[in-house]
Amino acid sequence: MRYFLFKFFRIGVISLILFITTLIVISELLKYRIDPFYNKLTSTTNIGLILGDSRALQGIDPDHLSFPVVNFAFTIGHSPYDKSYIRLIKKKLNKYPKKNNTHIVCISPWSLLSNNTNNLDINPYFSEHLSLPLTSPNFEYLFKYVDFNFTKLNQLLASKQISKSNGYLMVQMDTIEWQQEYKRRVKEKIENYTEKYPVEELTLKSPRIFNLLEIINLLQLSGDVFIVRLPVSKEMLSFENIRFPNLNELMSHLSQKSNAPYLDLTDLKIRTTDGNHIFYLDVPFVSKTLDKRVNECDQRSK
Repeated sequence: MRYFLFKFFRIGVISLILFITTLIVISELLKYRIDPFYNKLTSTTNIGLILGDSRALQGIDPDHLSFPVVNFAFTIGHSPYDKSYIRLIKKKLNKYPKKNNTHIVCISPWSLLSNNTNNLDINPYFSEHLSLPLTSPNFEYLFKYVDFNFTKLNQLLASKQISKSNGYLMVQMDTIEWQQEYKRRVKEKIENYTEKYPVEELTLKSPRIFNLLEIINLLQLSGDVFIVRLPVSKEMLSFENIRFPNLNELMSHLSQKSNAPYLDLTDLKIRTTDGNHIFYLDVPFVSKTLDKRVNECDQRSK
C-alpha cells in the first residue's frame, strides 16, 4: 500500500512538473509568434508607451528610438480610443513611473470614429483582460484566451509574424509577394473602410477625441506626449483626406489644447502592405524619422 501511494505520488509530481513546463514553453512561444498581444499583458512598465491601432503596432519599432518606450498598441478592433483602453493603459503603467518619459500617441481617423464599436465605453476584449494580472508567465491568459492545438501551433510557427519583446509586431512579407498582391490589398482595404465606417465629422467634442485628450493628460503626468499620424500609401492618404479633410486641423487644435506636439509623418514616402500598414523593411526608416522629429521638438522647446 505504501509503495503504491509512493508510486502514485511520484507520478503525480512528474505529471505536474511536465504540465508546468509545457505551460512555460507555450508561454515563451506566445511571446514571439502565437499571440501578438501576450507580451503586452505580462508586466507593467515605468517607461514610455506607444499607443494606437495596428498602424502603430506594426509601424513603430522601439529598437530604433533613442528614448525608452514599449509598443502598447493593438488593433482598431481592440484599441480604439475608448474607456476600456484607458483603463488598461492605467493598469499597464507602473505605480512609480519615471518623470521624464516620452510617450507616442498615434492617431488614425478610423480609431477616432464614434461608430466603430457598438459601445463607446466597453470593448469586450479589454474589459475581459482588465481583471487579469500582468504577470509572466500569464497562466490565466493561457487558459482563458489561447485556443491552443498542435495544428495551429505548426501553422503559427511557420508564419512570418513575430511579436518582439518591445511590443512591436513584425509582419514579414516576401518582396515579390508584396508586389503581386499590393494593388488588390489596397483596393480591398479602402473598400472595407468605405463599407464599415459611415461618414462622420470629427470634432473636439467627438467622444473618442475626448478620450484621447484624457489619455494625453494621463501620460503627461510622467513625461512628454507626442501626437503622431503615421504615413500610409498615397491611395489611402487621398481617401482619408477626402473623408476627413479637417483631420490635421483638428489635431493641431488638440495639440494646442493639450500642449502635446502634433507630428504628421504622412509626407514620408514609404511602402505599405495594404495601403494601411507600413512594409516591415521601411519600419526602421519611419521609426528613426519619428525619433529625429521628436528630438527636434525637444530642442526647440528648450
